[in-house]
Amino acid sequence: MQTPAERQLIHTLDEKLRSAAGFQRILNIGAAKSTVIEDALKEAGVEFVCDRTDVQDCSVNVPYAGRCFVCPAEDMREIGNGEYDLVFANYVMEHIQDVSKAAGEIARVLKPGGYFVATLANPRAPEFVLSRHTPTEFHQWVKGKGAGKEAYDVHYDYRNIAELKKKFSEKGLELKEALYFPFTYGYMYRFPVLKWFSRVYDVFIGILGIKYFMGQVCITWRKID
Repeated sequence: MQTPAERQLIHTLDEKLRSAAGFQRILNIGAAKSTVIEDALKEAGVEFVCDRTDVQDCSVNVPYAGRCFVCPAEDMREIGNGEYDLVFANYVMEHIQDVSKAAGEIARVLKPGGYFVATLANPRAPEFVLSRHTPTEFHQWVKGKGAGKEAYDVHYDYRNIAELKKKFSEKGLELKEALYFPFTYGYMYRFPVLKWFSRVYDVFIGILGIKYFMGQVCITWRKID
């Protein structure tokens, strides 16, 4: 199930790729075996080759896939300085043990003026408060089984979004945009009664504009020239 933040991620990446002249090589951090974001960009008609990183083999057999680097976001030493105009991560930040180190590495591999776009969990939102204090097995039970529903350990090396923004700004990445979305339905849709309650809750929080309780965030940073 695609989240509102993922749709925003695709829109932002598409916009950045179209605004740049010529062919683009981009980087997907924490890619695993998923090609959901890249597939959507390709369907939109933009041209690129996407390198990939993960802590395990992340190679995929698709025409636009480039190199696969098996490494954590905190240590991408196989990648040279300033190789990319655009880097993205789809719900990866909450799984990183040292976000400051990862931010430093992202800044290093970006060209001056390049962009980093990420979807991530807001740890203050109720569903992620629960996530921080429950085991991975519980997350897997909530998500169910099947491709794309794998649950991974979470660390939340940022207490709130403001702290996350600070960690990136300290590494020379300027905040350009932070958009929040309520989407508890994405976690409750398997449960007959809770899914309807979650829909009402999401609409209510969205109307009131209470970012504190909105669990999905899409943030864009730009590397300072």
